[in-house]
Amino acid sequence: MALFKPLLRATRSFVYRVIYRGTGRWCPVCEQPSRRFAPFGNPRRAQAMCPHCGALERHRLLALFVEKKTNLYTQPDLRMLHVAPEPCFESHLRARVGAGYLTADLEDSHADVRMDITHIEYPDATFDAGWLGAHHGADHRGADVRGSERHRSEGA
Repeated sequence: MALFKPLLRATRSFVYRVIYRGTGRWCPVCEQPSRRFAPFGNPRRAQAMCPHCGALERHRLLALFVEKKTNLYTQPDLRMLHVAPEPCFESHLRARVGAGYLTADLEDSHADVRMDITHIEYPDATFDAGWLGAHHGADHRGADVRGSERHRSEGA
């Protein structure tokens, strides 16, 4: 079955691009237009998922916030640690941030480094910005991550 997953993903991607081709919607994550967003979830939400990158409502809102209210995309030589990277954000951030972008995950083999966020192996102030991906890592790891590791990434 694992052999067929890439083929199924490519087929779904092609079908989505044909069905949703158009200009009625704009995804701020992948910066691609589509006629509409695809339904997603259980129960199904209309207009929920970008057919190009898979970004959901929360991802699109976060992308707009980062673009409009932070200097994440304009700060030169930014060093950023992205923990538990969401696939829809990873390529976008890697392109925008550049060589200073590093992904980390305890279980995902696609991440740049394998790391537990309760034991970050880099010295304080190594990174200018941190991004706790998937919006669920801190919920699973507990309050110690939300406090102590956020403090470390700010270099305080």
